[in-house]
Amino acid sequence: MTATTQTVREIALEQPTAIRVFEQFGIDYCCGGRKPLAEACAAGNLEIDAVIAAVEEAEKKPATKLDTWTGRSLESLSSHIVAKHHAYVKSELPRLAQLAQKVVNRHGSTKPELPVIANTLMQLDEELTQHLAKEEAVLFPYIAAWSDRSPLEPPNPTTASVQLPIQSR
Repeated sequence: MTATTQTVREIALEQPTAIRVFEQFGIDYCCGGRKPLAEACAAGNLEIDAVIAAVEEAEKKPATKLDTWTGRSLESLSSHIVAKHHAYVKSELPRLAQLAQKVVNRHGSTKPELPVIANTLMQLDEELTQHLAKEEAVLFPYIAAWSDRSPLEPPNPTTASVQLPIQSR
């Protein structure tokens, strides 16, 4: 049970699902996380019971049911990867960059490693964005085309390897 006297930071550390709730309510769990939840809610003119209910509801959510991919096509797997995982990465990278910049702005002058971390995150963002685009434009269409051929059809020597379409771009 979430207590009103717990600090926002303590709650975020004990219940990571609370982080998204705090973000939705505009509660700072980082630098402002030293405040008790009651104080943070009062400062934001938030109903504490609603925040606690949302935190506890987030904690109760059941684990995501896993799909069984046996017997499904590679094309459907590729589509799932794009819709679920690529979409998640694309939505989270800007959020992470914003959080990293916030930390750098607040603590970067006393912690020289923070701008380095933020820069590394920016490089990761660039590389992942290129990687995802290449998968979506080259690899997954190639897999779909290749998996559509008959098992009795001999592979084309120029397209028999997945490396070829990736390396040629």
